[in-house]
Parts: sequence; C-alpha cells; structure tokens
Amino acid sequence: MLNEKQKNYVLIGAGVVIALLVGKLLFQKPVYMPMGMGGSSEGDNKGGKKSLSPYHDHQVKNTIMKNRIDVINCYNAFVDRNPPVTDGPFKVDFEIDSDGEVIKSDFIGGVGDEELVNCVTGAIKKWKFPEPVNMNTPVYVDHTFTLKKRENEETPQDQKSKNKKSGVEIK
Repeated sequence: MLNEKQKNYVLIGAGVVIALLVGKLLFQKPVYMPMGMGGSSEGDNKGGKKSLSPYHDHQVKNTIMKNRIDVINCYNAFVDRNPPVTDGPFKVDFEIDSDGEVIKSDFIGGVGDEELVNCVTGAIKKWKFPEPVNMNTPVYVDHTFTLKKRENEETPQDQKSKNKKSGVEIK
C-alpha cells in the first residue's frame, strides 16, 4: 500500500503526463514532410523511412521535377561566376498553402553564394503546386538538390535543353 506522500507523487506524475498529452494535441504543428531530390532523401520510402502523405510523394516531387530547369538556370549562373566550390547539396525548405502557392521559401544550407540562394528561393516562390486535398494547414517541405558541375559530359537531355554546364540530380 502507498502512504500519503507516495500517493501525492503518483498523482503529480499522472497530472504531468496528462498535461503533456493535452499540450501535444492542442499545440500540434502543421504537417511537416521532408522531401529529398538527389543526395539523401529524407522523405522517400527508401531505407525504412516513411513519408507522411501521398501528396508529398507524388504532387510535390512531380512539381519539383517539372520546375528543376529553374534551379539548373540559377546554378549555371552560379558556375559562370567561377566560385571555388561548385558541387554539393543545396537544401531549402518551403511552405505550400491550401491553394498550392508557395508562401515561404528559405535556404537551409549547402553550396552556393547569396545570388544562387536568392535565385533558387525566388524561383521556388513562383512555383505552383497542386492544391493539397483535405489539408487545412500549410504543407511544409524540406528538399535537398544535389548540384554538380558536368565536365565535358553531354546527355541527350543536355543537347535538347542546352544545359551542358550543370546538372541537378533527381532521385
């Protein structure tokens, strides 16, 4: 049997647990889904990691693929400035509202200068995503582009798009 002091500790502990659970339910953050493109892919179903929604797996990834030319053009301008480091990850996060508009785009880290950052984040803000179905909160996406300068490598896609200097790896 518990004495009075032990009963009080049990009640206090139970109260703390209940308060934490209620707080978590009341102050739950909007849907956050990491996405990857090239490099590490935090949101893909590979490596035992699960994504939170089919919207991220399909609509977001497809929209990024369709608009990757914007990132390639920004990267080509960056390479033309002859920076000491040209290859590497470029991580951004952005917020998609219920209409599919990007309302915020931020650089998180990676290779690049201020002009590249402004160019890529500005381009992402202009992208239009499909409207997220049954999501009343903004959709958060973090995404890593793998930027790589191509050395005398020409693919059939390069011949068509005239983007021979660089590539954005898509996985």
